[in-house]
Amino acid sequence: SRGEIFTVTSVDEDESHIHIKLAETDYAHYLYDRQFGGLEEYTVRIIHPAALLVTSDNMLVFGAMGAHTSIAGTIQCCGGGLDKEAVTSNGAINIDHTMYAELKEELGLEPNDVRIKSLRPAYLKYGGPTGKMTLEYLAELTVTGEQFINGYNEFAVSLKKAGELPEFDEIFCIQNDATTVDSFIAEHEGAFNEFMPILL
Repeated sequence: SRGEIFTVTSVDEDESHIHIKLAETDYAHYLYDRQFGGLEEYTVRIIHPAALLVTSDNMLVFGAMGAHTSIAGTIQCCGGGLDKEAVTSNGAINIDHTMYAELKEELGLEPNDVRIKSLRPAYLKYGGPTGKMTLEYLAELTVTGEQFINGYNEFAVSLKKAGELPEFDEIFCIQNDATTVDSFIAEHEGAFNEFMPILL
């Protein structure tokens, strides 16, 4: 659909805050800019939340987007763009709302899910080739990697029974150590959403 997209129009920083102003556009504008570029002051510069999951046995969980999505095969964390549901009555953005909605939609994790021990913003990435801003959350889980994957597989089956396709074609669950992470990055070079290698 041509659903709404919010684009960053200004960023002002001081010692304790980052003030970000947004304007509304639509997904067609975003896709055109992504495919062809050259829009200069009309470039779409999104801000979005994403969550890196860490299991109780210190595994990192993320996925590769499905063939039916606009970024098929891209390896990234669970996350997504802001929509009107995240806009509060005073015009501010409740980015936590979007993060919880994406966890439910993409991984089957409800906001009060007992598998989530904690969920908090950890990093803000901005700059890079698209100027995209990513608010990276850290989600600590109460379950092991194997338990999470088993639960996710049940969720994916339930989506397919309901006539829906999971957003991820593949879920990765890798050991959180430098050797494993470096090997994974080298093996999948070129497949990552731009924030992922830096995050990992």
